[in-house]
Amino acid sequence: MQWGVNRIDEGWLVLLINNKGVTKFTFEDEVFDQAQTSHVKVHLRSTGETCDVVLPPGGIRFVRFPQDSP
Repeated sequence: MQWGVNRIDEGWLVLLINNKGVTKFTFEDEVFDQAQTSHVKVHLRSTGETCDVVLPPGGIRFVRFPQDSP
């Protein structure tokens, strides 16, 4: 799982990319292995919030966590 985190004005933005299960060759269509689907739990320590995400092979998702309360 490839991931990135960025602080935004509204809180936090998390990027998730599942690179597993994708086979690509020049001049051929991609082949996706559905057995490589990832089940990810994102946990924000500061608030205790969690989010469950299912990412198929080659899938990309953004998860937004709102700003912490003062």
